[in-house]
Amino acid sequence: MWSLAWTKNHSGVATTGRTAIANRSREWDTVIKAIAAAGWSYRRCKHGLYVYPADRTVRPITVAGTPGEFRSLANARAQLRRAGLAGI
Repeated sequence: MWSLAWTKNHSGVATTGRTAIANRSREWDTVIKAIAAAGWSYRRCKHGLYVYPADRTVRPITVAGTPGEFRSLANARAQLRRAGLAGI
């Protein structure tokens, strides 16, 4: 169930929970576009993404897709950078 209480998101802007999640959805879209632009592939699963590097000898990366915590997007970007995805 969605909470409609006013909160401050990670950038200090007062929003409802729905707005903050919608903004993060747009940010997730930019991450997904960067994955595709780099030649990597991905598959959506029940709880996030499986990201497959262009080099198939490297294990796939599991990225959590639940935006319940504002750090989840930053953590996913860091995980992808460590795996070799530049410019994310």
